[in-house]
Amino acid sequence: MSVSAEWLKRLIETELATIDHEATLAFIRARLVEPHIVMRDWDYGSPGQQYPCWTTFEDRSWDLALAHCNEGYGPQRPWGMVWIGESGRPTSMGMDTSWHPGFVAAFLDSVVATELPIWRVYRRNDDRAFAPITAPGEWKTAWESRDHLAEHPKDNRYYVLDTLRDPNQWLSS
Repeated sequence: MSVSAEWLKRLIETELATIDHEATLAFIRARLVEPHIVMRDWDYGSPGQQYPCWTTFEDRSWDLALAHCNEGYGPQRPWGMVWIGESGRPTSMGMDTSWHPGFVAAFLDSVVATELPIWRVYRRNDDRAFAPITAPGEWKTAWESRDHLAEHPKDNRYYVLDTLRDPNQWLSS
């Protein structure tokens, strides 16, 4: 598979078409950049080893970019949130936990997504299904609600998750 700027734009648009939340779409689209290659250090190889990563999204207030790379963690997890590097942070590919199979999943797993009012508390029931128990809202408020609910030691099955994906599909066990 040959990666190009046009191919990446189509791929991102295909994923964005699955989001039914206008504020999130506007937020993401405002930060999309023309896809361009940045050589990034691969911390798990030979000293100086680098891979070409396509930067597609930038949020300069967080010094973070969303990149696509078929090397390193790809092709299974080709999308990752990486430092832009303007703050002096390393511009490597980082840890594997920051890399995902899709653009939207990488975005939602990043600190950048905490700016959106798409967070709610879910309870994981005995049948392992997730049930929403709060309305969508701000990240901090959702965590405060979760912490309050989890004060009882016997009942710590509360999670703060986004409202854009069904956790019963993407977190199934």
